Amino acid sequence: PLGDRIGRISVAAVLDIEADSDLSPDNDRERARADLAAATEYLASVDLDPTGTILTGAPAHALEQHALDGGFSLVAVGPRGRGLSNQVLGSVATHLVRANPRPVLVASRQV
Repeated sequence: PLGDRIGRISVAAVLDIEADSDLSPDNDRERARADLAAATEYLASVDLDPTGTILTGAPAHALEQHALDGGFSLVAVGPRGRGLSNQVLGSVATHLVRANPRPVLVASRQV
């Protein structure tokens, strides 16, 4: 199984509360918890053992810091966040691909 070849996996949701002024922090946190539960449930179904965490701050920087602090060797992100942009890559994915010192996997399939 794949889980035997993969080390630690951390699934993170980032709350950028200042940028999401339309939504309350409580609603954002509940949405993040639901997203994390779905992602960790899916990964567990394919024999992986992820941990989930909610980060706060600017998403690209929060993810970079989480990867650094956790000693992760790869960062995987979706191509776009929840924004309405039609860009191929969103600003977080673009920043991580360009500025992150570790490999970045941009995956288009959502859980």
